[in-house]
Amino acid sequence: MSSHLYTKSSLYKSKLKGSPNEGLSDAKPLDKDIKVSNDVDKQSEEKVESSSDAALSIWRCPKCRSGLYLNDGVWSCENKHSFDLARQGYTNLLLANKKGSNEPGDNREMIDARRNFLRKDFYIDLVKALHTLYLKEYNRTQTDLASQDLKGHDLKNRELNNHKLDNHEPNSDSPKKNHDELDRTDSPQDFCVADLGCGEGYYLDAIVNTRSSSVLDGHTFDSLEDAVKTFSIDISKTAVQRAAVAYSEKQRSRTRLDQTNHLNNHSLDTSTNKTSSYFAVASSYDVPLFDHSMNILCAIFSPVSDAELGRLLLNNGCFIRVSPGPRHFYQLKERLYTDVTLHKIPEPPEGFFLDAEQSVSFDLHLNNRSDIENLLLMTPLNWHGNMSAKNEMLNESVFFTECDLIIQVFRKNRPL
Repeated sequence: MSSHLYTKSSLYKSKLKGSPNEGLSDAKPLDKDIKVSNDVDKQSEEKVESSSDAALSIWRCPKCRSGLYLNDGVWSCENKHSFDLARQGYTNLLLANKKGSNEPGDNREMIDARRNFLRKDFYIDLVKALHTLYLKEYNRTQTDLASQDLKGHDLKNRELNNHKLDNHEPNSDSPKKNHDELDRTDSPQDFCVADLGCGEGYYLDAIVNTRSSSVLDGHTFDSLEDAVKTFSIDISKTAVQRAAVAYSEKQRSRTRLDQTNHLNNHSLDTSTNKTSSYFAVASSYDVPLFDHSMNILCAIFSPVSDAELGRLLLNNGCFIRVSPGPRHFYQLKERLYTDVTLHKIPEPPEGFFLDAEQSVSFDLHLNNRSDIENLLLMTPLNWHGNMSAKNEMLNESVFFTECDLIIQVFRKNRPL
């Protein structure tokens, strides 16, 4: 599974196998017959081979769909399309002809309001529910992989034994030896999650970093932080900047903590302190990720393309969608509108079936003007409804409304 991030047209996977770039898998060819294209000049290949910063492709070029590789702070493809890695840690892969406006997506005011509001954990119930779903999906995938490995070993052993019988050779494999082979340490697997319409990055970061003592299917889990690779996509450049900066700050804090523990002779294993989160300005209707590369796709209050969901998701993966429930923000809408319309639950995306659904409902009590203002600013309701009523709310010190959310899990193929 570790190779599914990399496109077949990536020319450099064999040269980059020893890349020291953190958080990336070793090169594994997807097809033994892949050959370097004759139209790529040798100078470009030598530059990639000699660079210590070269990395395997994570992103797909939005222009030609070939793999992008990182070299000296620039993502480039075999066709010499290049995209700078911004100092904040994100890449702008939104082509000018795909933007639709000068500054598409949520504006700075909405993003900052949402960041300030969500960081107070008003939506922690939603985070916990999603965290549990992610854990279950991760555990299910690892169990399937282990089962496949066991089947592969059984088949190999049967073929070996049949060969020995056919050649009248004694079976020298003891049960203990077979058992040891089956208990070998598996190579690391990439479990990949993409947040489509990530905003300022609160949800995915909180979900992955939530710590839990949950026991699922006999396994006890902690944080998913070091077990997954995450890809955060948003059409808003400001939103992606905020998400990337927050991740970088967290990584720096973690490094300082590791260094402090080391100095205090309480060494921690820092081998897992690697880049595992990637950020790109891009449209959810043209995602710069490879076909069938994601275990989980998630969209929280964000529109997505049904076709892109089908293209990106592994056949055994899932799409998690969070939508407003019927009574979401009911009391808020009562203040702004004469007639309140209940939310309708959207239909499943084309080509998917509904595998699971749950409601997350809780009361939202706000006790200061700042929180009330952030709530209004972070939603489209700020520009609609009765403006005088909105101003009255901003002069109040206490406000209550219901939060009613629907989490749906979709899969591509119906079970037989």
